[in-house]
Amino acid sequence: MANNGDGLHAADVERIHKVPTTHAAEFTVQFRSVDNSLTLTVDGAVRNRIKLDKASASFDICLALIKDQFIKWRSPKN
Repeated sequence: MANNGDGLHAADVERIHKVPTTHAAEFTVQFRSVDNSLTLTVDGAVRNRIKLDKASASFDICLALIKDQFIKWRSPKN
């Protein structure tokens, strides 16, 4: 299966179910100012790497989206 960074693959789901004893999965979004790029990594595998004119601003948007979603999940349902 080719890994072209287009999202979750069956192999990803299988790997998540076979996570070592920590029973944890992880994703990271990395901003690199050297080349103005963002990299999405899921459980140690690079899924997407893009170069943007304003990568720093895009990173801030990613962070805000994730933070806002966590707050929604945490807040009681009305």
